[in-house]
Formats: sequence, C-alpha cells, structure tokens
Amino acid sequence: MGREEVASAQAEATGVDIEAIKRFVARSNYQVVPIDQDIIKGQQAVADRFARIGLIPKPVNVSDIVWKWTPGS
Repeated sequence: MGREEVASAQAEATGVDIEAIKRFVARSNYQVVPIDQDIIKGQQAVADRFARIGLIPKPVNVSDIVWKWTPGS
C-alpha cells in the first residue's frame, strides 16, 4: 500500500481533510506489522496520558481491546 492509499484510507476513516492527512503521511515513517507487547505498552502510555488530562472519559486497558493477530486470521 502506497502513501496515497494510506492517506485516502485514513481520511475516509477519520473524516480529517485529505490534504492534512497527505502531509502527515508524507512526513511519517510507518509499517504495517502485527501488534506486539512493545506497541501495546506505548499505546497504553498514550491512553493513560489521555485519561489523565481528560481527553478520554475514563481509563482503558489497551491489551483488552487490541486485536490479537494470528497467521491465517
């Protein structure tokens, strides 16, 4: 999937202006990989921070809501 497709998919999913998404994607390094414990840990830190400052209404446990990918699924 190229940057144009990534930008289109993100714009469609989020409703954010496509030009803003294109700039973000052009400036980003990204990979599509299975989610591992390091990624979950990083995302948990973000979720905890968002809960602390009130951006989300209550704390979440990321490991409870992440899709556990297995080959063939």
